[in-house]
Amino acid sequence: MSTHALLKLAADPRLIPGVYSYCDHWCEQCRLTSRCLVFASTRAEGEMRDAGEWFAQISLDMNDAMELLQQEAAELGVELSAPPSPEDHSEAQAVRTLVTEHPLVDHARHYARLADVWLAGHAAAASAHAAARPIDTIRWYELQIGAKLHRALGSLASGPDDPEPGLQTDGNGSAKVALIGIDASIGAWFDLLALSPSRNGVAAIIERLHRLREDVEQAFPHARVFVRPGFDTGDAPWPEDLAAWPPA
Repeated sequence: MSTHALLKLAADPRLIPGVYSYCDHWCEQCRLTSRCLVFASTRAEGEMRDAGEWFAQISLDMNDAMELLQQEAAELGVELSAPPSPEDHSEAQAVRTLVTEHPLVDHARHYARLADVWLAGHAAAASAHAAARPIDTIRWYELQIGAKLHRALGSLASGPDDPEPGLQTDGNGSAKVALIGIDASIGAWFDLLALSPSRNGVAAIIERLHRLREDVEQAFPHARVFVRPGFDTGDAPWPEDLAAWPPA
C-alpha cells in the first residue's frame, strides 16, 4: 500500500484514530480490528503475491514517505539534512543507557528468560489441549512486557512535550499495556498451575510477575487510568464483514 493510499485510508471515518498505539498487537484476539488502520493496511500488504512485489512496494512506500516528510519539513522550516548537535546526541545516548539499564527493564528481561527456560523444558505441556491457550498467552507477552516498559521509561526519561501533560502521556499508556500483559501472563501461569499444582517453578515465576507488577505500578502510578483510544472509550466493532477490508 502506497503512502498516499495509506493517507486516504486513514481518513476513513470508520477507523478509530490511534487505536493501534496502545494495544498488545494480538490482532487475532482483538475486537477492534475492523476499526484499526494498522490491521487494514497490513491486511492489504498481506495480499501481495510474492516477496519481490512486497519489496518493490516497500521501496515505493519509502519514497512516498520521504516526499511527504520533506514537504512537511519545508512547511515548518525544518532542515532535515542538518545533523544532530553533539548535545542532542549525548542526551539521546544517556536516555538509551538509562532505559536499557533500568531495574524494571532488567526485571522484565529476567522474567522473559525464566519463562523461556520453563517453556522449553516443558515442551510436552504445549501439546496438551488444555494448556495450549495459557501457553500461547505467555509466549505472546513474554517479550512484549519488556518492550512496552522500555518505551514507557524512554518517554518518561525524555520528558513530556506538554509542560502539564496530565495523565494521558505516552509513558502511562505504554506502561498500561505492559501491565495488561503482566495481568494476562499471571492469569495464564495460574491456569497452568491449576492443571498440575506440582509444576516446578511456576509459583516462583508468578511471584516474580507479581513483584514486577507492583514495581511498574509504583513507577507509573497513573498508568491504570490512562484512557486507550477505542479499548477504554466504549467503541464497538464496525458492523461489517472483515472481508471488505481495506475499505474501498
